[in-house]
Amino acid sequence: MSTSTEEFIAQFRNLNGTTVGEQQSSLRRLLNSLSPEAIAALDFSQLVPATRLEEKLKTEALIYLRKTPELIELLKTEDRATAKRIFKLGPWFFEKAFEDVTGSQLVNDLFPHISYNVKMKLLNKLAVCLRNVEQADDVFKAVRDKYGLNLALKLLPACSFKTALPHIVSAQKLPPQQLLSIVKKYGHQHPQVFETLTKYNIPKDCNKVLAFLKRNYFEEIVLQHEHFQAYQKIGKRPTRKFISKYKEDVIADPRKYYEILHNKQIPKSLQRDFPRFFANLYPNKLNQFGESQQLIVTKLNTLPTKIDGLNLYLSTFQKLYGSEIWDHPEYVTENLLRNLTPAERELRLKVEYKKNLSEDEWMSLHKTAVSVPFFLKRISLTSDIDARLELVKFLVNSCGINADLDGLEKVCNYVLSRHRNDHIRIRVAFMTSVLRNFKLEKLREAHWTSLNDMIQIFEMNQESFYDREQFEEGYIHYRLLNNLPVFDLLKERVLAKNRAFNIVQTSPQYEKFCLVTFGEIINGGLHKLLYSHYLFALINWNNRHRDDEMSLFQYPEMIDDFQCEIAKGVNMSLSISDSIIGYLLAKSDQKSEYLRLYLITSSSYTSVLDNLVKTLPTVVAPQMENALHFILQNGQKFTVKFWRHCQYLSHLNLPQTAIGLCLEMIKEKPENYQNYLQEHALFAVTSLMSTAEFARFADDFSPSDSHVDRDKKRFAVQKMICKNLRNLRQVRESASIALQYCKSDYFRFVRGSMFSVCGKIKEDYVSVILKQLKSKMEYKRSLQIAARAMPSDCHYTILKELMANAKKMHTRRFLLKTAFRLFLKDASDYHWELVKESLQKIDSRDKESLDLFFQPNKIPTSYLITYQIFAWDYLFRLPNKEGELDHKRKSIIDSVTDEGSQLLPVDFCENIINGYLFKSDVLDGLHTSAQVFGAKYVVNCKNEREQERRLDFVMNIFKYYVCNRWKRREFRQQARTICSSLVQTFCAPFLENGNRDKSILRQFYNKWLEIVPSREAFNDYLFLRLTLMRASNTFVQEFVELCQEIIATYGLVTVDFIYMVFKEVYLTAVGENGRYDIIDKLIGTECEACALIAILLIDDNEPYDSDIAKRHNLVIEKLQGRDNMAVNIFLNRHIRGTTSLEYY
Repeated sequence: MSTSTEEFIAQFRNLNGTTVGEQQSSLRRLLNSLSPEAIAALDFSQLVPATRLEEKLKTEALIYLRKTPELIELLKTEDRATAKRIFKLGPWFFEKAFEDVTGSQLVNDLFPHISYNVKMKLLNKLAVCLRNVEQADDVFKAVRDKYGLNLALKLLPACSFKTALPHIVSAQKLPPQQLLSIVKKYGHQHPQVFETLTKYNIPKDCNKVLAFLKRNYFEEIVLQHEHFQAYQKIGKRPTRKFISKYKEDVIADPRKYYEILHNKQIPKSLQRDFPRFFANLYPNKLNQFGESQQLIVTKLNTLPTKIDGLNLYLSTFQKLYGSEIWDHPEYVTENLLRNLTPAERELRLKVEYKKNLSEDEWMSLHKTAVSVPFFLKRISLTSDIDARLELVKFLVNSCGINADLDGLEKVCNYVLSRHRNDHIRIRVAFMTSVLRNFKLEKLREAHWTSLNDMIQIFEMNQESFYDREQFEEGYIHYRLLNNLPVFDLLKERVLAKNRAFNIVQTSPQYEKFCLVTFGEIINGGLHKLLYSHYLFALINWNNRHRDDEMSLFQYPEMIDDFQCEIAKGVNMSLSISDSIIGYLLAKSDQKSEYLRLYLITSSSYTSVLDNLVKTLPTVVAPQMENALHFILQNGQKFTVKFWRHCQYLSHLNLPQTAIGLCLEMIKEKPENYQNYLQEHALFAVTSLMSTAEFARFADDFSPSDSHVDRDKKRFAVQKMICKNLRNLRQVRESASIALQYCKSDYFRFVRGSMFSVCGKIKEDYVSVILKQLKSKMEYKRSLQIAARAMPSDCHYTILKELMANAKKMHTRRFLLKTAFRLFLKDASDYHWELVKESLQKIDSRDKESLDLFFQPNKIPTSYLITYQIFAWDYLFRLPNKEGELDHKRKSIIDSVTDEGSQLLPVDFCENIINGYLFKSDVLDGLHTSAQVFGAKYVVNCKNEREQERRLDFVMNIFKYYVCNRWKRREFRQQARTICSSLVQTFCAPFLENGNRDKSILRQFYNKWLEIVPSREAFNDYLFLRLTLMRASNTFVQEFVELCQEIIATYGLVTVDFIYMVFKEVYLTAVGENGRYDIIDKLIGTECEACALIAILLIDDNEPYDSDIAKRHNLVIEKLQGRDNMAVNIFLNRHIRGTTSLEYY
């Protein structure tokens, strides 16, 4: 060892400073004093840390000097704290350490020597730091081959788009963080990434992804809002940009865009076009306005102040419907009348508006000159308390609606003079109504004279008035606004021992003025009971006004008195004492004394101790025993930071003291209520003690056999040891302890710690643990551990061993679940064989296992056909009592896609069709699925000759069914329903895509006519004919010919049949404009039947000023010019609004 290294180690062990931060600063000064040659000569392998602080400082030194090889060696030490510190480093470390690494080097040279947790964190870092996509692809392939897809996917964001895309679009969803990284990297270049997001529940699972999309792809978020359902609306700036680009789209559909765009930004961005946008919120039909009225009124609250919302609401109604809203009493609400000015309300009030309101509600809307005398008379005439109570409320409400302070003054005088001795409920109703309708600080002196008298009446009668505090604050605020003195009022509050000092919080300047005045009144020794409450009020102010804090130390007498009260043990609110002591600890120099008070009085753990042990450990050290008892009273999760800081302070004896006290507490026989103290103490011990020392302690409690210990005290400690083993720093030794508990009854207690520990250990030692677990017959647990912490081949070996030995049903079910999950995560031939092998060992009566396997919606696309064939054959071999497996067969048939129907073997497809098509006399789910499958099998075939053969195959089955069921009375209704379903199923693909080649549909139609006479299935006949015409260039001519042909054969009685089928085929996906386009084409022909169908398509309920109404009127005019008796009768029936011909 060179001299420089020896000197460095000597200086390293004698760094200056008490706290960790001070020693780190001293270490940096030492490193800065070394020359580059001396630094290069340092051999850090000779520096063996003796304490946890030295371990931390050694890591910091390596980081400071950027010793990359040594840092990589530290990752192999199985120390989670060291690994955590290294993974917090910037990209420089990972770019330098793994700049030229290949996949083979990573998985063969490094991965076997690091733990599973470190592998995951390392790949997550490399996913961000690797810039070379070819290198990333190579590493991805190597990790996938050796450790499986689940671990390799961590690296996916760094890979090329060619590698990443198949995994993005696969059935398996990526974790949100990986998805976000990929969207950031490839979203702007490859729209396919954005399209694949439709399979994710973005608002629920991917909040960060959604936030990023809102910032960068807000247009797609808005345009695809139906899928993304963004709970939080996008911001003002994206809203402005979107509207500038898609202004007309936004104006056309306000309901959609109000859901996601920033509501208050919409009117600002649309400016003069906003009235058009707002008008589209209104329904086209006046009789539908009531359904949208609440929504429209709600949106008025989002308008900026420069837009008169009420005027916009009323003028838009008048423009759209040709009349004022006042002409429609059913839409005039009390809220609308309330929002009018008193003068306009007086003009608008009509008796017609009264029907939805009570007499009292109606009169409260009138001017106070009318309403006040009315209510005063009503009050004087009734002796019922409940009636008077409601009338007093309406009396004050009327003044509030009219904003009439003069009227309120009269009402106050009246109530004070006539009802001062009335029932308390009447007086309370009056006061609360004033509070609800007026701002107290805006009232006049005359009002306050009456209101203060009313409050005094409550006081003299010793009655409780809940809102008294608000009136007192309101009066003080009123006097402050009008520059009137408030000192006497504040003094009265102090004399009354009112402890609410943070008053008038709506105005900070007045609140501070009152606080200062309260301090002048209280400080002096006359009101000691209020000292702590006043100090707490100052802290309350400081928490809300960081830039204008008021120091507590300007009141030393109050602070001294508070300390005396605490020392005497006087009862005090814990929230008040905690807050004051916390403030004094943070701001005062007498921290030891205040820490003592804090530990005596505080009820809950706060960050005070964390900060002290980190910055001033010498203050905590003398009071460690008291601090420990205080800490153990709180939950483990609150004290993690304290123990994390404490472990580095062995030079101050803090961890040694804590360990000694905790061990004594654990060994004591606890009372029942103190069991949790022992558990917290053991958590502290495992956080601070070395693993070797803890192993010696744990030996005393090691289980002697596989059954739980009968000694309750001993068994309780054993459970606590099992739970806390994961906290130990040296994980190999903790694994050795955990293995002692891997026995029958104890394993459920140690299982969590065992899994946690195995995630922190290198592969070589995990294999040792697995052997010991298998020797203890814990195959299932070893399999779960191997799945996470070991290469794939090790996992498969254990899985195969367990398959060979599994005899119990629950074990076989576990194996199937494991194999199936492996297959879903990483679909491969090997995994598929594992699934099939494990399924063969399942009992056919094990419903849970069958439900697990029959989930075709989760199967990766690349294996879907293989799965369908195997699953169908497997089902076919199972007994199907009372059709209990039909729903599983249906799920497999439904999972066949259009493309998949052509990739499946012909025999397989025709066996399904032959076995289930028209084999049931009930149109159940399985029969429907068989019809859909048969249609896919025929329609999607690309070979013309094969397609004709398949059609013949299906139609022969159909013909046989019709021959045996169509004429028989008991099957007649069901047979027609089933046959109609086949027609609609076969036509569905051609209705979805009107441009599809219809040659096979024509062949189907011709064969169908040969089997079923058109008159016996007239609706199906029409459905087929109209589907064949769909999207045809000669549609009108063909439809005219069809109508003339049918009318000539059957007469006008068939018009309603044609209309019903025509509507189903042509009008399901068109709006009102599209409907009138079709009507115009039908009227343009000379065909009588077409004209009659056009009349049936007309909707008479149109708004009188809409564009649709104009088209409607033109259509009526054209039809009225027809000289045809049937047309005139149908038109007259439409205009009169009756559907009965008997009317004529």
